[in-house]
Amino acid sequence: MGFEVFISHASGDAVLGQAIVQRLEAAEIQARTDVTAAQAIYRSIDDRLGLANVQIALGDLAAATGELPEADRAYAEAEVALTEMACPANRILASLRRVLARQLAWDSPQVVRVRDEFAQLVERPVDVEECRRWPLERRGFGFHGSLELSS
Repeated sequence: MGFEVFISHASGDAVLGQAIVQRLEAAEIQARTDVTAAQAIYRSIDDRLGLANVQIALGDLAAATGELPEADRAYAEAEVALTEMACPANRILASLRRVLARQLAWDSPQVVRVRDEFAQLVERPVDVEECRRWPLERRGFGFHGSLELSS
């Protein structure tokens, strides 16, 4: 990977991270602006993982603002892309966000199936808050079953 592409990856990750913080602080307009900027960066370097993570961020934004059909669509797009790239942790997290955005209970069969799949991947039980805080995979940091939780 060339230096320019590496810098672009880092820039995309930084802007997407900023969008996530903006969403958590309920600054949806700025978060959408940042997600769009990250999406443009990832497209310019054909970063499929970055683009899939953008779909997750778009789903999170839509879910946070009550646009549940849009959230479902964004998470579904992320699931497809992440399955094709063999990114199990991110795909499971997209699936979990998708079923939770449908406002299903934590003990509903759909949520239990995804939650159990995640627990099997990390080799221990997980609760809903931990799942919501789990960081997305980024390039260069393959999932090895021992990711640390984000704060």
